[in-house]
Amino acid sequence: MKSIIISLFLFISLQSYSQTTSEKWNSMYNRYDYTDVNGNLVGYKGYNSLTESWEYTSIKLQNQKTIPYNPYGNNLQLINETLSIKQNRYDNNITRVHNFLNSIRDQLNNSTLDKNLIQKIKNRFNSEYINVYNNKSYDLSSNTTTNNVIQWLKNGYDRISDTEIRNLVEAEEALKEKEEASKIEVDMFKKRYGGYSISKIEEFAFIDKKWVKIKTEENIGYVYYAGTMIYFKKSYTSSWLFRQLIFDRYDTALKSYWYTSQYGETTIDVPFTTVIFYESTNYMDKKYVYTLGKFDKNIKL
Repeated sequence: MKSIIISLFLFISLQSYSQTTSEKWNSMYNRYDYTDVNGNLVGYKGYNSLTESWEYTSIKLQNQKTIPYNPYGNNLQLINETLSIKQNRYDNNITRVHNFLNSIRDQLNNSTLDKNLIQKIKNRFNSEYINVYNNKSYDLSSNTTTNNVIQWLKNGYDRISDTEIRNLVEAEEALKEKEEASKIEVDMFKKRYGGYSISKIEEFAFIDKKWVKIKTEENIGYVYYAGTMIYFKKSYTSSWLFRQLIFDRYDTALKSYWYTSQYGETTIDVPFTTVIFYESTNYMDKKYVYTLGKFDKNIKL
């Protein structure tokens, strides 16, 4: 409000004084001369370096009395009334903003939304809007500015609420789809338990943003599917390697199930003819495509 007070004082005093007199700098005497509408000198204003103030001398006073300069003239009452109006408007408008923010808080606290969701909305609203509001200086003595601020806060709250609620619904739907796909995967693959010969192994490396085949081997190993685990080895080795199969998702485009493990991702297609093992290193991403042969009951772990 300090800047408002200063600007009002300057505006009102200059406007009022200029209606009756004209001010002109007198370089000879280092002062301001004031003349009436007829050009007659009615007074002058000079700076007193001892008192560090401007002093006004009226020519009309018979004793040429020098009086302290009053930049506000006879308009002090008008200034006070104007400032009082602006201060009251500011107080009322800041109360409006606080009441709006309190209504948002009460709406969230009294809602039936999940507590974690409520906290997410609060955190985002505080970070993206309340902090911005607190760090900016708004002229809340203006009704227009106050209305704009409240509308900005309302739009932000509505946007954040809608986004977080939509995200929660989508996450719940995705989880439900994942659970249903997992059940289908269990039912579909439970009859696939056991050992299979490998008719071909193709090794690929991800180079220049595409998969490049670097090696192919045929009829050299075995795969054993055990539900939550899959084992594999080459015919010239004696020990089995394995990966845990933690269900992740079903890929409708590839018609394959995706699994995660500590070593990398694995995919198994629905016909159960292809298993792909993905492997990431510090140097290169690779994948190994196992083409399965026929089921062989003689293959044991």
